[in-house]
Amino acid sequence: MGVRHERVPGQFGNGGAFDPTNPDLRLSRATGGRFVLPEFGRTARLIMEQQDSENRLKQVVRAVREQGGIVTEASDLYLTEERRINKVSARLQDFQKEVRQFVRDVASEGLTLQEVLLYAYAKHAPERNAHLQERRADGQQSMSGMSTADALAIQQEATEAGLAPALERLHATLMRWTKGTLAINRDEGLISNELHASLDGMFDYYVPLRGHEDEDSGQTQRTSRGQGGRRSVLGPRMMGRHSEAGQVLENIIHARVMALIKAGENEVRRSFLQFVLDNPDPALWEVDAVESKPVLTVDDAGEQVIEERERAVTDDKRTVVVWDGGKAVSVWVKDPVMREQLNRLGVEKLGPYLGLMRAANRNLGRLYTGLNLAFAVKNFVRDIGAAGPSMIDAVGFFGAAKMYANLPRAVWHSFLAETGRPPEEFQLWRAAGGKTGFMGLVGVDDIAKDLERTFADAQRVWVNPRVWLPKVFDLIESVSAVLENATRYAGFLAARSEGKSLLESVSVGQNLTVNFTRRGTKTAQMSAWFMFYNPAVQGTTRVLQALKSPKVLATLGAGMTGIALLALRNASMGDDDDGVPWWDKIPQDVKDRNLIVMLPPGATAGEAVPGSKQGRYIKVPLPYGWNWFGTVTNQAVDMLRHAQDPARGVTPTQAMKNVVTSFLNAFSPVPDVARSVDSPKSLALLALPDFLDPIAQAESGFVAMNGYPDRQGVRASSAVMDISTAMMVGNAVLGALYARTHRGHGQ
Repeated sequence: MGVRHERVPGQFGNGGAFDPTNPDLRLSRATGGRFVLPEFGRTARLIMEQQDSENRLKQVVRAVREQGGIVTEASDLYLTEERRINKVSARLQDFQKEVRQFVRDVASEGLTLQEVLLYAYAKHAPERNAHLQERRADGQQSMSGMSTADALAIQQEATEAGLAPALERLHATLMRWTKGTLAINRDEGLISNELHASLDGMFDYYVPLRGHEDEDSGQTQRTSRGQGGRRSVLGPRMMGRHSEAGQVLENIIHARVMALIKAGENEVRRSFLQFVLDNPDPALWEVDAVESKPVLTVDDAGEQVIEERERAVTDDKRTVVVWDGGKAVSVWVKDPVMREQLNRLGVEKLGPYLGLMRAANRNLGRLYTGLNLAFAVKNFVRDIGAAGPSMIDAVGFFGAAKMYANLPRAVWHSFLAETGRPPEEFQLWRAAGGKTGFMGLVGVDDIAKDLERTFADAQRVWVNPRVWLPKVFDLIESVSAVLENATRYAGFLAARSEGKSLLESVSVGQNLTVNFTRRGTKTAQMSAWFMFYNPAVQGTTRVLQALKSPKVLATLGAGMTGIALLALRNASMGDDDDGVPWWDKIPQDVKDRNLIVMLPPGATAGEAVPGSKQGRYIKVPLPYGWNWFGTVTNQAVDMLRHAQDPARGVTPTQAMKNVVTSFLNAFSPVPDVARSVDSPKSLALLALPDFLDPIAQAESGFVAMNGYPDRQGVRASSAVMDISTAMMVGNAVLGALYARTHRGHGQ
């Protein structure tokens, strides 16, 4: 997207009409504004910290639209920001696939990466040396780190060894990448067309050689070997060059990563610039603003005088810098929160300890979710349930019906995409920023780091777990991603068919269940302590947003009525010899998370009711958040049953406890808060990060000993290992004191 800001009507206090007779195109100060922005109060600040770090942008766009301003897809900066992470992630993943294919192509040619990169180094060194010699007068002959004579000799050796054709084919890929990165910077406004043409024409075989301008740079001269320990076929010219050439690919990858990340950020700011140009209001924002400052100076007579001098407003504390056509455009933003959010754009900064804790929680979260196919299937069922109210809220009942009708096609398209054959519609959705990583546990920073590790992984032998284990993880997560994105993609297709624009449809799909890319300014710190903090916050937000719709409320009422009738049926399906209904024997946590359908006597399908010889039932996972309304309904039915027969159902006190526990489990991002209903001491565990307790439970064998005898072991819902460790330490101290009392010495 490009914007024209050279001669902007409406920015100069002229009411929007450009006056060709007025040569003064500077921005003027205005005493009043066109638009009134809502106050950014405590609630909004809390939302910014915990749920949406760019919520001020959303407020501003909404306020301007409601007050008659112009907001198009090109200028809707909030929607542009919302899809930024997914869009950048998709482009990084596409490049990662290219790099991995390049590594395979190198191996198929019988070459090593070092040989290919050294060849690229040798192709570029002569022209780089010649270019630098024009700028220096000291006669240095190898400013690239390789002399021209050595470079030509390496190319000659490659020709004599018969490797030149294969090396040229692989070298062409490297050249395509470097030119592609340069084109990204031009297309995204980071550099001008003129600068692009100049850089593109400067070298024919450019590769980045950061830190290698001088051959005498301290590199250790040694005989380098290729992959698998094979001596290079290029002979003695390889001496001491591999370590220098190896960084060629690393630098190419790093340059592409940084270009894509910066392009994503600048796209949001260019959208903001278009928004400002479409909705001029000097009281809120000014493009290329100037201000007058009193300056003490000396006049012609030698007298000190104070003059008013104008200067551009460019300091970071007041402006947002937008790169457009290679030019830095400064926008003076008068709203401090808006300016802060535009300059930050979701940047997360953590110290080393919190960073390690969050990494541990993320990896453990991946193990529980993306690498757990059973969870992926259950989560898909929950997503289908949660998508209904969201679609009704966004596009109505017909849109929701179309979403469900599109699900089979969406699953198939998602599968084709994961296997490298994406349909055109899916490609459009993904390129627009619709596709997300499973549970949002892999972000842009993770993809970028993984991409930059590709070269290092290629140097390792295939039996190294650091090579094959990530590939296994990728395969499992790709299956999970099929299910994770199918519902969102189906919602996107339905929204498009209902007349929504491309960006609006992408937004509908992103917010269909949990928008994993949305996060608050404090989310990173909270996620270091609590594993699924952000998914819980975003899920709760989505439920609350949907509940504002009368259509959703009507649907929810009908659903709760159906659950009440089902609960009455379940309670009447049968009793055991002890007179307790099968329904009452099903654990409350199972009822809380699932829709239960009791099976008739004699049934063999489904699961056995704990403690029952005959009772069996089927459970269907309920969407997180919405499951609480089912619990409320079930508890109301069970209280009614208890009132009619005290031996059945639950007491009002127990029902209230179950409802409160279910509410905290459904909506609280901190699990220990829900556990505190049964054990108030659990609140003390808030000081411990989530990743420690399950590891201790699994390693100690506690998981294998916990649960039902006819099922797999389960992890305790409370942090039992933390509690038991404290108890054991206390017992040990008491034992030592007892021994000292009776034996005269401690232990």
